[in-house]
Amino acid sequence: MMKQLAARAVASALLGWSASVGSVAAQESVITVTATVVADACSVATGSETQTVTLDDMSSQELNAAGITGGKKSFSLSLSCPAGTSAVTYTFGGTVDSVDTDSFKSTGTAQNVAVRLFRDDGSTLIEPNGNYRRTLTGAGESVTDSFKVAMYSTGQATSGTVASALNITMQYE
Repeated sequence: MMKQLAARAVASALLGWSASVGSVAAQESVITVTATVVADACSVATGSETQTVTLDDMSSQELNAAGITGGKKSFSLSLSCPAGTSAVTYTFGGTVDSVDTDSFKSTGTAQNVAVRLFRDDGSTLIEPNGNYRRTLTGAGESVTDSFKVAMYSTGQATSGTVASALNITMQYE
């Protein structure tokens, strides 16, 4: 009889332990997954990647006071964009002129001369680090966007060279 009681006590203890394992509190974890599907990059046409734009020469007498724009020249950026690309945003980076913050600094030898960037109409100014957004059809297309650059006097210009680097970053949607 003692053996049966001992066996029952062991069985009860085991069953009680099993029951307590089954009643352990459960915990849940939630993992939130986020992502962005981005448009494929457009390809920049050969000849658009690196360009040198030579402005028309101007005399220091023509640039004899602050606020004179001259020597405008056009340049174009040509892209081939895959289907699904609905827009391209150009950001024009470069060193801001210390006198005129709407202009890019010239690193040339002429004094009191900066460089300005315009949309193709020649009057809509694009400031340093400014953007231009082009909407696309999304069907896959080749596009060409034209811009103009010009000298801009910040005071009485002295003779010398004018040079500025504009770094263009393109983002696609």
